[in-house]
Amino acid sequence: MLQKWGHTQIAVGTRMASYHDEVKISLPALLTPQHHLVFTFFHVDLQMKLEAPKPVIIGYSVLPLSTHIQLLSDVSLPILRELVPHYLQESGKERMDYLEDGKTVFRLRLRLCSSLFPINERIRDFFVEYDRHTLHTSPPWGSELLEAINSLKNVESTALLQFLQPILNMLLHLIGDGGETLQVAAFRAMVNILTRSVAFTT
Repeated sequence: MLQKWGHTQIAVGTRMASYHDEVKISLPALLTPQHHLVFTFFHVDLQMKLEAPKPVIIGYSVLPLSTHIQLLSDVSLPILRELVPHYLQESGKERMDYLEDGKTVFRLRLRLCSSLFPINERIRDFFVEYDRHTLHTSPPWGSELLEAINSLKNVESTALLQFLQPILNMLLHLIGDGGETLQVAAFRAMVNILTRSVAFTT
């Protein structure tokens, strides 16, 4: 189930807490610099005699998605004492107060699993060049797109299967309306992809 927020488990009696949580987040198709994740750190006093101890906010970390969404990587972030107005903008960064003197003490590992944002560089390049070509923001001869089409044969079958439908749709569009060179390249790429997909799934 897709989430807009989530909680991790609680770590008791440890200075270096380690969590393993998987969160499925609903993301927009187009990411802007304003899209980001906010991690809120709480302290829960388990010694309180109340029925439900109230968590106290310790700080926040901010992860810009437009920078990190297509990465398969480990990220280290500082922790802010509070979220100041316009904290995503350069003007807001001057007023930020960090814990631990701004050291990047919060570490997380990103493993994106998405049908919109490819991790594979060759698939990502193909999507970008296809968009540039169809929006007429690239040279009309399409040499970058031709190179991106030809590089699809070097993509692993598992990565291709994840984006099979949009890739085939784009190749079919190019076969129908791409100019002779792109038509031939798109047709050959589609035959190669379909042959490999059938072999991979049988």
